[in-house]
Amino acid sequence: MPDSVKRDETMPADAGESKTREVFYRKYRFSSFSNMCGQQQVASFFINTIKYNKVSHAYLFSGPRGTGKTSMARLFAKILNCSDKTSYEPCGKCHNCLEFERGSAVDIIEMDAASNRKIDDIRSQLGPDTFVGFDPAAFPSTSLPALTLAAAAFESSVAAGEAVSLALRDLLFEQGVDISDRQVLETMAADHGIDVDLDDHEPVHAEHKLGVERAVIGSPHFFTPDGDYFCPALQIHRDETGHLRVALDPSGFERFFESCLRLA
Repeated sequence: MPDSVKRDETMPADAGESKTREVFYRKYRFSSFSNMCGQQQVASFFINTIKYNKVSHAYLFSGPRGTGKTSMARLFAKILNCSDKTSYEPCGKCHNCLEFERGSAVDIIEMDAASNRKIDDIRSQLGPDTFVGFDPAAFPSTSLPALTLAAAAFESSVAAGEAVSLALRDLLFEQGVDISDRQVLETMAADHGIDVDLDDHEPVHAEHKLGVERAVIGSPHFFTPDGDYFCPALQIHRDETGHLRVALDPSGFERFFESCLRLA
């Protein structure tokens, strides 16, 4: 087996010790075209796509389970985001490739079928007018420039950060605007008096790294000496069919509130 095929280094040699289990297809998932096995026609298509820079706006992968749809999509995403590629293979050494390998890439989002139902699930449970203007066709191709703008706004002041964050949310979910559009972001920055370099993503990467280290789930996620609280006023879980379920949790919010009072 090629060296570049990733193995699980966390599994101890002693069979008596506890093991970190990993699904077989993830443990040995190919990480380049050179260590792919099978699907040569598909591989040739994507190799030529990259070599001749004929990248389309979207791709549909279909086929039976276990034929490499997700693995191929992940490899293609990795190559497209590689900043130092010299051929059709990812370099495996640049900032983007290393983040991809660690699973901490801000700009690559892997969603399963259950994840794609989140908007509809939340809308049906929290109100039919929630996310009324959301348009999947306008979903941003990248979130980094918008997050960079929000980070710069928070550097200016908490009030400015909250205002910009809410404005971005309103554009995406209520107005169906693509917030990866540079002109949209530049207009918002001017409206809020924010001086920002939309290409300087370092503050966003730093915040994301800190969030991963602290095991942040999403927003809002609060940390207190007594523990951490994600959406403390809500109970959020998936039912047996994979649908997202949301319900009010008054007792959870009360525990969170009491924990905050102890900080005073």
